[in-house]
Amino acid sequence: MESKVPTLYIYSRVSSAKQAGEGRSGMLRQESGANIAQELEEFRGMPCRVFDDSGMSAHSGKNIDQGQLGQFVEACRNGDVASGSVLAMEHLDRFTRLSLTNAQRILNDVLLSGVSVYCWSSGQRYEKDDLLSAITAVLELKAANDYSEKIRQRVTSSALLVLKAIKENKRDADGHLLAMKSFGSNKWWACVKTGYVKPHPVHFKAAKKIIELTLLGWGSRRVLDFLNANQEEFPPPSCTYNKIQKGWGSGLVATFHHSRTLIGEKSITIEGEKHVIKDYYPKLCTPLEFRKIRELKQEKKTIRRGDANGLITGMGIAECFHCKSTIHARRTNSVHTYESVVYRCATKARSSKLCKSASIDSRYLETMLIKMIGSYIYQPPPADTSKADALELEIQELGNQAESIMDLMIKAKTGQDMLIARFDQINEEKELKQKQLEEEMEVFNEEVNTDVFLSIPPTILDYNNDEARGQVRLLIRACVRKIVLVIDKGQVEAMITLRDGSIRHAVLVNRKQYTDLSFDAIHATGDGRQLASYASVQNNWVGIDRKGNEISLLDDDWNTDFSNFYQ
Repeated sequence: MESKVPTLYIYSRVSSAKQAGEGRSGMLRQESGANIAQELEEFRGMPCRVFDDSGMSAHSGKNIDQGQLGQFVEACRNGDVASGSVLAMEHLDRFTRLSLTNAQRILNDVLLSGVSVYCWSSGQRYEKDDLLSAITAVLELKAANDYSEKIRQRVTSSALLVLKAIKENKRDADGHLLAMKSFGSNKWWACVKTGYVKPHPVHFKAAKKIIELTLLGWGSRRVLDFLNANQEEFPPPSCTYNKIQKGWGSGLVATFHHSRTLIGEKSITIEGEKHVIKDYYPKLCTPLEFRKIRELKQEKKTIRRGDANGLITGMGIAECFHCKSTIHARRTNSVHTYESVVYRCATKARSSKLCKSASIDSRYLETMLIKMIGSYIYQPPPADTSKADALELEIQELGNQAESIMDLMIKAKTGQDMLIARFDQINEEKELKQKQLEEEMEVFNEEVNTDVFLSIPPTILDYNNDEARGQVRLLIRACVRKIVLVIDKGQVEAMITLRDGSIRHAVLVNRKQYTDLSFDAIHATGDGRQLASYASVQNNWVGIDRKGNEISLLDDDWNTDFSNFYQ
């Protein structure tokens, strides 16, 4: 914005991205006016610079706070714009629509620097110490603010009416919610042209793809490269956050996961009051997936140089038995070629004197972990648990009612017969619900995959295979509560607590000899299908590392007593 000689600065502005978008009638009108102004004799010979604030409101002051006009005003205040320069625009309302006092202050800062303001629609020129231009400026600025205030009130009233209809759950025949079109903006993956919020016919698929790739552990740069390489299938949207119209913008992808709009929420502030509309947008992911995405992004921020993307690291579930510190996965420069990535205690990594634990090659520890919990984390989830959950709540409530009636029966001196009848009725209802729950759980048990080892990709041991490892990380995050590792020289013990409260326990000696200490506990449950599934992974699954080598562990049938090993 700096100039050494008097310069003609031509400024244009429209308030919304929609006005600045395709067609750009307002901008074209202003720019054509600027071309006329440039032809005027009094500006002939002056250097000319053109700038604009597309999609920035003058009523809110955004063009001053964040726009190029604000940079120009600041340059005037600092004396960086040559005296005698001219700021030209269509109307003075392009400059600002702020309240009169604030608008005058900003305009005066420009005029005091020796820069005049010219409006080509009226031919009016505003200069410092000029009474007529000062009076005209006051009237124009007041009119601009009054007009904007009327528009604001009209838009606010309309928005409140729409908000009321939304809260009353007004939807179309297909179940789509009424759209908030006149207040705020809508996301690029949603379409509101019909007046209702629907998935965008083109861009919704791209938004779902971003979610899918992010959950697999892909970073923003990798997702961006994928989208730009597949623009025929995923064309980029034309929106404020996608500045480059030739492809997908990095800012759009990098900030995509920040907003709860991904789970359907829309937040708007009307008259200083914040309103959160649930299920406004078509959902791109579940709340659990949204949380996982945020955790994955945070995890990538905290990975240090040299750290590797381990199967169990960065989730706060794996800890060292000796010092209770977290477990890290780290690339190593060891002379042993098979030790490309090792797991070790974070405290040990800082100082070998602080913890007595050792390190373990990732391939063998990860093979051990998959043998321990693979049959659990790779089982297909029940299609719908809502009925079973509801039955459990009903059974619990009936039990509470029975206990309350029992208390009354003990205390009451009269009405015993009525209380006994009610007690028997509740117990009958409870038994019926319990039978229904058992039938529902039988359906779930039938879904157990006894050949689950076939579903586990062997290549998850390849630490460069982000897609396969990203999937198993999500499963571990969802199914595992805690992993305690005793990593000593030559042997590793793992105690894994699953989300259902059960525990898996195993020992690995010299990277080869694997002893499962959980078999008896699983066998004791009497669930033959679960036991068969567990055994299928124990006996059949073999991992493959990044060099194509099979990593198999030898089941150890020795009689060593490990009952007191984990203490």
